[in-house]
Amino acid sequence: MFAIKKRFLGTFTEVFLEDINTGVCVSCIPDHGAQLNHLNLLKNGKSHALLWSAHTAHEFTEQSIPYFSGSHLFPFPNRIDGGRYSFNGDKLKLNCNETSNYNALHGLIFNKPFELQKTETDSAFAKAEFSYSTNTRHPGFPFLYTIAITYTIFKNKLLVETRVRNNDDKKFLFGLGSHPYINTGTSINKLLVQHPGTSSLELNNRMIPTGNTTPDLRFLKAYTLGTTTLDHCFVLSPNHKMAVTRIIDPIKNLNIEIRQENSEGRYNFLQLYTSPDRNSIAVEPMTCAPDAFNNDKGILFLEPEDTYTSYFEIALT
Repeated sequence: MFAIKKRFLGTFTEVFLEDINTGVCVSCIPDHGAQLNHLNLLKNGKSHALLWSAHTAHEFTEQSIPYFSGSHLFPFPNRIDGGRYSFNGDKLKLNCNETSNYNALHGLIFNKPFELQKTETDSAFAKAEFSYSTNTRHPGFPFLYTIAITYTIFKNKLLVETRVRNNDDKKFLFGLGSHPYINTGTSINKLLVQHPGTSSLELNNRMIPTGNTTPDLRFLKAYTLGTTTLDHCFVLSPNHKMAVTRIIDPIKNLNIEIRQENSEGRYNFLQLYTSPDRNSIAVEPMTCAPDAFNNDKGILFLEPEDTYTSYFEIALT
């Protein structure tokens, strides 16, 4: 039977949805962007930890937060060049929190306080919804909105749904992304990666797309990472199906699938990032490209009082 529990992680509260009989669980930090932390799923009667997770307050503040581990990204994932863009004739400026490249990085909600709105549990699953609403207009994104993150965990799958509502009287532009780091305890040098992308965006020395794409067929079949370093955004052509990225651990016989909606206006971009310590790989579903506020690749628009919903899954097979 699934249950919902809380614990303190320093000054933060962590909410767990867990099955105490199997060890299956998911947790998030509502006070910090409803950030995904733990995920354990079941295979052959045994639960397996699948994410780079913080077990202490020190790990969360010193590792998870700086690397955006498990963060949700809105109104843009990845980067905005110099934090500058124009919309509806207005020139807007976002804070450049990536100081090394002088870019705006990963949106505006990753550290915002979300509130637990509702929960549901039974023997097969647990569900919890967290939301955050603006009541003032940010100078770099002067719009009012509500964003809700819903986690639904089953024995061998996590469903993550994001819902955005425009509470303003004017249309706004946006993109979504999430930033989970897959970590099985095995060095990523020994992992295999497979996904349907056949090209990646060419980036300049500040990690901003140049407008060109680079063919890349390496991952159409399971590809052993070895010493490969990745910080690449792959383009996934909309096909009205789920785009599936597989992270395969041959040592532990684990096949982790990150399944993202792959149709018009959904998660049609995939960012892969290998951690410097070679212990985890970020698999990031995104609805748009880096710098989408300027290049329009995958950019979405939401009319007043309208709502947008999309989802991705992490499954263990």
